[in-house]
Amino acid sequence: MDRAQMNPDDTLQATLTNGLKVIARRAMTAAEYCGVFINAGSRDETEPRLFGTAHFIEHTIFKSTLNHPSSYVINRMEEIGGELNAYTTKEETAVYSIFPEGHLDRAVSLITELITSAAFRADELDNEREVVLDEASSYRDNPSEAVYDDFDELFFKGNPMAHNILGTTRSIRNFTTQNCIDFRDRFYIAPNMVFFYMGPAIPDKVLEIVNREMSQIKTGDGNVPPRVAPSIVAPFDKIIKTGSHQAHNLIGAPVCSRDSDQKYAFSLLANILAGPGMNSLLNVALREKNGLVYTVEASPSFYSDCGQMTIYYGCDKKDSDRCRDLVYGEIERVAGKKLSADDLSRFKRQLAGQARVGLDNHEQEALTLGRRLLHGFAPTSPGDIQRHIDPITADELAACASQLLPPFTSRLRME
Repeated sequence: MDRAQMNPDDTLQATLTNGLKVIARRAMTAAEYCGVFINAGSRDETEPRLFGTAHFIEHTIFKSTLNHPSSYVINRMEEIGGELNAYTTKEETAVYSIFPEGHLDRAVSLITELITSAAFRADELDNEREVVLDEASSYRDNPSEAVYDDFDELFFKGNPMAHNILGTTRSIRNFTTQNCIDFRDRFYIAPNMVFFYMGPAIPDKVLEIVNREMSQIKTGDGNVPPRVAPSIVAPFDKIIKTGSHQAHNLIGAPVCSRDSDQKYAFSLLANILAGPGMNSLLNVALREKNGLVYTVEASPSFYSDCGQMTIYYGCDKKDSDRCRDLVYGEIERVAGKKLSADDLSRFKRQLAGQARVGLDNHEQEALTLGRRLLHGFAPTSPGDIQRHIDPITADELAACASQLLPPFTSRLRME
């Protein structure tokens, strides 16, 4: 076991002999947080018949295991006041637990069992596939959610990044026990995982428990398939008729990957344009001044080999083009370096403050801890975001904004 030096903020990093990376941060919290991140998501499903496998497994590992019935799984953490949770993205799967202090052994043992010994029994798969199909239908019933999936199908066309994380009705209906086992055995291996912990336990004690329970996780055969970077498709402007009351618009453009330092400038730009603050440029222009929208939001997404930034707004159908022009007008304002130095400083301070508030959410802080290690980044501290955004200049922000203007942008409208 390779144990890294303890960081000043009481954060320990280590690697078990099987290749599992471990990060544990001591924090005086009332609850403990721990789990695993697996470097596998929907983009690792390269055949249409397998679309949705990563998400389906995330659901079905909570059924029976080779050693225990489903009743054991669903009660093991809940009966002490804890909870189990999981989620899947295009590039990762998280399985984690939140529980009262003093039950770390129980949580680590259970999570290990779930990710290594889920039974994937046929009758349980049949029950859960109906749940997943209902989940997929609920997204399709909500155009403000569906527009993101439809946009990705066009934006990443020809690449596994394009398909819906949940899969298709056909693929979900045809998943078998062997499909699930094959995917798990290929991706749920120690070198492809990170264990994370945050709570009051001494990090060395956490490492001792993890080493005892998780050193059994297989190392695999080293043949995790490489990912293929998506090509940049030609910009599009498309309307999908859905019969909805509103027009749901998504404007997007390719941006940098997760490894680029430019991601901080794009994150700042997204916050300036349509972040959560009511003072964002687009909220003021579209909602406060003109009453055209209820919601407008900018979302940068940085992946291992690509990135995208989208701007969503929902409005009356007759106002779609007017809103689009206002959106581009505010982007041009930043691209033309028409933000004052005081405004730029204020927006930097706002983003840094939001980051500090976010770190006060212990669940999100714990997840961020594990996610960053999975992707090869150092642990965060409250001052990190400030250190990264302070040097950003108006010129850098303008260059990023220019990438969100025609001819680089695409738009999808569902109405």
